[in-house]
Amino acid sequence: MKTIFPQVREFFFDDDTFTANLPRAREIAKKLGPLGVDWSCNSRANLDYDTIKSFKDNGLRRFLVGYESGNDDERSLASRRVSPPMRCAASPRPAIRPAW
Repeated sequence: MKTIFPQVREFFFDDDTFTANLPRAREIAKKLGPLGVDWSCNSRANLDYDTIKSFKDNGLRRFLVGYESGNDDERSLASRRVSPPMRCAASPRPAIRPAW
């Protein structure tokens, strides 16, 4: 990658569905790791600790997570199609600290 794109310092996967297919996302992370390139991505909030840790260990620098409201009325107003079982419980051991 660095030979083909020497000016690139980081890749950003601006894809709201990047982590919708976890086997695919994990495989991408594993292939980016040996290249020594930093990368960032959008993500759903329902990832497990081991997946996030694996991403970080393979060069993930920034992780942008979309959260949904727990209030059915607010989701309805926003035209979201996320049901209560899809809500995320925060990980007790975050692998990546927020930037703020």
